[in-house]
Amino acid sequence: MAKILIIGAGVIGSVYGAKLIKAGNEVSFLAKGKRLQFLQKKGLIVQWTNNLSANEYFQTIHCFENIPSEEVFDFVLVAVRNENLTSVYPLLKENKSPNIVFLANNPDGSTEYLRFVEKERIIIGFPGAGGEIRDGVVHGEIVSGFIQPTTFGQLIPDDTGRLVRLKQILKSARFPVSINPNMDSWLLNHLALVCPLGNAIYAGGGDNYSASKQRDVMKKTALALKEGFRFLKKSGTGINPSKFNLIFCCPTFLLSFMLKKIFNTKWANTVIANHAMNAPEEMKLLSEGFIRITHKRGQKLTVFEELASYN
Repeated sequence: MAKILIIGAGVIGSVYGAKLIKAGNEVSFLAKGKRLQFLQKKGLIVQWTNNLSANEYFQTIHCFENIPSEEVFDFVLVAVRNENLTSVYPLLKENKSPNIVFLANNPDGSTEYLRFVEKERIIIGFPGAGGEIRDGVVHGEIVSGFIQPTTFGQLIPDDTGRLVRLKQILKSARFPVSINPNMDSWLLNHLALVCPLGNAIYAGGGDNYSASKQRDVMKKTALALKEGFRFLKKSGTGINPSKFNLIFCCPTFLLSFMLKKIFNTKWANTVIANHAMNAPEEMKLLSEGFIRITHKRGQKLTVFEELASYN
C-alpha cells in the first residue's frame, strides 16, 4: 500500500484515484471550488464508459484545499491541465514529498519542471485515460495499453527502485504501464499526435462524428500528423515510441481513411472530442507550444499550423 496525493480531481485525477483506492492505497485529493464541494458532499463517483468494471463509488474520501506542508506522501500525482501548472508549483516547493509525478501535457517538459522542483523529485509521466465530468459524475475510460499506457520516466538513474514501485502500484490498480527513458522526447511526440487530432474536432465543427464525414478535414489531419512526425524525425528528437513510425510512413490517403474510421466511434468521442471541447485553452497552448519549438528550429509546419488556427 502507498500513501498518494492526487493534485487535481478532474477526469484524470478521479480515474486514477478511484482505481488506486480500490487497489488498497491511501489516497488523498487536492481540489478546489465546486469540485471540492461535490467530493466532500457526495464522494467520488466514476462510471466506466468501456465497461472495464462495475461503477466505482467512494462516499468518504480524504480531500485537501491546500497541502499540509508537514505531510509527506510516497507519491504526488499532478493531474492538472497545462494552464494550471503554475498554481501548483508553489505547493510542491513547500511540501517535502520525495516523488512528484507530473501527469500533464507540457511542450517544455523537464525544462519547465526544473525551474520549480528538484531534479531528484521529478517523475515525468502521461496518463492513459480520458472522459468527462457531468453533474459531478466522472464518465471515464482507461485507454488500451497498445494505444496509450500510463507512461513515465525520470531525469536521474533509478537507484532507489521508485519507478519499479510506481509501476507495480499502477499495475495493481489495473493500469497498463510503460517506462520510457526519454520523456521529453516522448511528450513532443505526443503533442505531434494529439494537437492535430484535437484541432480536427474544431475544424469539423466541434464534433468527432461530423469531422469524420468531412474529407478535407481528415486529409488535413493526416497531413498535419505527417508534418509533425517528419519534423521530429529530422530535427533529432526522434520518433518515440517507435510505433509512431507507422504514422510517418503511412500514405496520406490511407491515413485519412483510417482517421475517418477512428473519428466515427464512441471511443473518439470519449477520448478525443470530450477533451478538446472541455479544454480548448489547453489545446491552444499545446499547439502554440509545439509550433514555437518548430520555429525555434527553423521549421514551419504549414498544414499543422492551418489546422491549429481553427481553435
